[in-house]
Amino acid sequence: MLDLKAIFEICTAGEIDVLKIDIEGAEYDLLLRAPSELLAKTRRVLVEFHDHCVVGVSEADNQRVIERLGQLNFLHHSVDGVNYVFFRRPPGTRFGQRTATRSDQNFGVGAEIVGRTAARTWWF
Repeated sequence: MLDLKAIFEICTAGEIDVLKIDIEGAEYDLLLRAPSELLAKTRRVLVEFHDHCVVGVSEADNQRVIERLGQLNFLHHSVDGVNYVFFRRPPGTRFGQRTATRSDQNFGVGAEIVGRTAARTWWF
């Protein structure tokens, strides 16, 4: 079974900017068993929960993952209750506050995010 430690080793990354998880029910074990110190090195997690289509998995399992990541300072958002974005605020910022970067000035926010994360975005 692939775990977060193996993902870090495969990617040879000191940190992961975006981790996309769509692994048909195995997301619960991956996120609940992941060492906190590795999750702390992950800035954003995109995950599709499968409580709606995997036998033995329920909304309570989603809540356990949400609570675990919340304890590690992740905020979250979902528009459908299935697909979630978990993210951290940059240290020292308040919700909604953003610091302009050179990329913001030249290309807009979307390009800045893509430019900064593309080299360290891994899909599993």
